Amino acid sequence: MPLTDPFSALCNALDIVAMPIAVWGRDCELLHCNAEFERLTGATRDELLGRTIEQLYGAGAWETSERAFVCAFRGETVEFDRLVSAYNPNPAAADLPDLRKARWQRIKLAPASRDERGHVTAVLSTAVDIDDHVRGRDSAERNAGRIQRILSAIALPIGGWDRSNRLVWCNDAYLTWSGQSREALIGRKLSEIYGQGAWQSARQAFWMAYTGQAAEYTRLVTHQNSAHWVRVTVFPDTNPDGLVERVYTIAIDIDDEVRAIEELRDSRRKLDGFTANIPYPLTYFDSSYVYQFVNRAFVERNQLDPSMVIGRKVPEVRGERIWKEHLPYVQAALQGRSSHYERKVRLPDGTERWIRSSYHPDIDEQGVVRGVYDTNIDIDELKRAQEVLARTAERDPLTDAYNRRYLMQHLDAAMEFAEDLPFALVFVDLDGFKGINDTAGHSAGDAVLRTLAVRFDAALKEKPSTAAGICARFGGDEFVLVVPMPSDDDLADLATRIVDLAGAPVMVGKHLLSVSASVGVALAPKHARTAQSLLARADEAMYQVKATGKGRWQMCSSGPSLPANPASAAVLPVGGAGGNKSIHSARKH
Repeated sequence: MPLTDPFSALCNALDIVAMPIAVWGRDCELLHCNAEFERLTGATRDELLGRTIEQLYGAGAWETSERAFVCAFRGETVEFDRLVSAYNPNPAAADLPDLRKARWQRIKLAPASRDERGHVTAVLSTAVDIDDHVRGRDSAERNAGRIQRILSAIALPIGGWDRSNRLVWCNDAYLTWSGQSREALIGRKLSEIYGQGAWQSARQAFWMAYTGQAAEYTRLVTHQNSAHWVRVTVFPDTNPDGLVERVYTIAIDIDDEVRAIEELRDSRRKLDGFTANIPYPLTYFDSSYVYQFVNRAFVERNQLDPSMVIGRKVPEVRGERIWKEHLPYVQAALQGRSSHYERKVRLPDGTERWIRSSYHPDIDEQGVVRGVYDTNIDIDELKRAQEVLARTAERDPLTDAYNRRYLMQHLDAAMEFAEDLPFALVFVDLDGFKGINDTAGHSAGDAVLRTLAVRFDAALKEKPSTAAGICARFGGDEFVLVVPMPSDDDLADLATRIVDLAGAPVMVGKHLLSVSASVGVALAPKHARTAQSLLARADEAMYQVKATGKGRWQMCSSGPSLPANPASAAVLPVGGAGGNKSIHSARKH
């Protein structure tokens, strides 16, 4: 179709516009183009004019453009995005564009001229290069997918929420934690899933995350079989333009820590809040042990420069000693098995803390392990609470000696190996202790028991042959010492030392309080083959001592035990310049 003179003048004016512009006829043949269009296609105007879109760019380009041209010839203004490559003069290869040179363009079509009946006779096209934007968006989407793969490997419930506070993504651990299916969760608001109370706890943290700040909150969740305290960290996910499009939540079960803090009352530290996006060190290295990803918490914990970590092997970054310590757990992950490892770590600031490392394999669709995710969680408070609880379970609260329960467990275990590892049981009964309670008071009696427990434990440590022994409070004023494999001389020295230490006065306030000890000794397996029998034999020897004078020790014999007699006690003055001291001398028989 010949162009009218005014229209020709308009087309000629388009040459000065720094944007690819073309005019297309009703058969979608090129009627006119400007210099920028020639530069875009890489062809001259003579080579281009009269050719259709399909002839210029191939059938694929026409399929993408056809609907938009139909709308434009109906009088509408439309636009669409297309990957545009240079003009290919070979029609047979027109459907095979050189993607290395192709760039994304946003094409806009608008009516350019009409006939006397108002029908559109030509369409004007403009092209805007949006390649950087599209590729940036695609890169962001790939990064988001990579982040979600990393989050999926973490054995903690993680969810992604849009700006309407609706769940749009979650990992498998989240499904287990919530007790619901993915279909029942995706697209629902937090308040719809867990109730208004849960949303009231979370809303401030969500608001802070949507302003670009990481935040956290603690709440008691009740959707599991039992109520559990959890700490939820909420952190923002920004697009390439810096806008927060969604937020992620990570929930950590802190029930043991919270309840341990409540029971022990002396645990002050709460779990570390999340720093940056993920609140604990997280790394990913490939099957050749080369770091591919590290988070901010990792580099801050280890005082490293991220640029000096990525692309280097783990042994180079962490050191050979640490690497050898972790290698068995890493190898298990490379074989497709998750592994966990707890250890005490000295941090760069010199403090020591318990850390739990977890290694999870990254397995592709063919079942090949491509790499390993390494996560590290600080469990120092929990470990210390467990240590305190364990000590409470096995120690006597008054004397800090082992308690009777622990003693019996220890004896039962020792009796199983007594044939190969013989040991001695020393039964100590304090003579006259009741008199201290009656005359000086129970607090004074408690002080005597604490002092003697320390003395007896120290006596075990005086010689290497008895240092492995334990001292337990059997009950009241009775103590039991268990000594592995002592020689006859060392056993005699220890028993004599116990008698002497028991008889040494104890200063309580302004009073010197004194008792003596009757000590019975039995050997395993020589004298007995069960814990109860061994205690009975040592107790028998102790009563024989009480019957014949007290304040000494005796090995058990085959003779019968003697009955106990009523206790008696006396308080005797102590001479000297002080004047206010006394010796409390007590005897049970």
